Amino acid sequence: MAITIKDIAVQTGLAISTISKYLNGGNVLPENREKIQKVIDELGFNANVFARGLKTNKSHLIGLVMDSLEDATQARIVSLMEEGFRRHGYACLISDAGADPLSQKSVVEFFLAQNVDGIVFLPMMVNMNDFEGYIEKEIPVLALFDKPSEAECDFITLDDYVPVFSSVRHLLNGGRRRIALLAGPEGDSATEQVLRGYQEALKNARLPLEPALVSYGERTTESGYERAMRLLDRDVLPDALLAGDNRMTVGAMMAVMRKGMSVPGELAVIGFDNVLLSQSLSPRLSVIVHPTEKMAALAVQTLLDKLSSSASRYCQSLRLPSEFMMGESI
Repeated sequence: MAITIKDIAVQTGLAISTISKYLNGGNVLPENREKIQKVIDELGFNANVFARGLKTNKSHLIGLVMDSLEDATQARIVSLMEEGFRRHGYACLISDAGADPLSQKSVVEFFLAQNVDGIVFLPMMVNMNDFEGYIEKEIPVLALFDKPSEAECDFITLDDYVPVFSSVRHLLNGGRRRIALLAGPEGDSATEQVLRGYQEALKNARLPLEPALVSYGERTTESGYERAMRLLDRDVLPDALLAGDNRMTVGAMMAVMRKGMSVPGELAVIGFDNVLLSQSLSPRLSVIVHPTEKMAALAVQTLLDKLSSSASRYCQSLRLPSEFMMGESI
């Protein structure tokens, strides 16, 4: 026999309207959310999304657009968001569109055709103002990591400046003077944060910036490997290396191992965000860690608030702090 909303109401002692509001992504008191979800899990309730959509004119679908499934940070955040949306009665359509605006445009057109209720980008490469369906339906959009340059939407970014500054200063205090940086694409907002922390730490130590030690490129394992190899093939080697992305960190460590360099003896290394990698290496890698759980939870709540019409129509700019996690590689 199928479980109904009435069954959940009886078990929780809450009104049917409260149960319905929760299932439709509305604002419900935290203690009531816990009661409802506990009973849903115990009874195995499965809301009929299609039938509910006919009544509410909502699809209860959220589109999640990634630029790489190989990115451990993005994959973890998407997994957490999917779980969070599912708990509130939403299913997720997930697409790896790459870092190509045309690919993202194609994905957005597909999502709009599926009548999604909202879209999350990690990060956004397209201008949503180009899509008539989005403008007509006023679909809420949320961008993570990078601030969109032309789109009016909520966005959540990370503060990498402080941990980068702290980590470079730690290297300098340890006697390192030729600190190489594997940065992301030049002009990218996330890259600018990393670069600013790096430059300010050198400036405070009254050391000049050596442009040859800063390498811009794609946030991929291949790019990290190739650029680290070039830096480690120089006549005058760096004595420290900071990789500004988790995929570049993997590539950089492949290059260091290929060269047979001792860490931290010959080269101190600081990576980004791949905590599993950092814990599995010997010596244990020092890393700058992104708050993936907090970002995912905040992303889900921000979009749900917009969908419930209780949030302001004004775009929000939210920032979460990253942290420097000391290992044994410096």
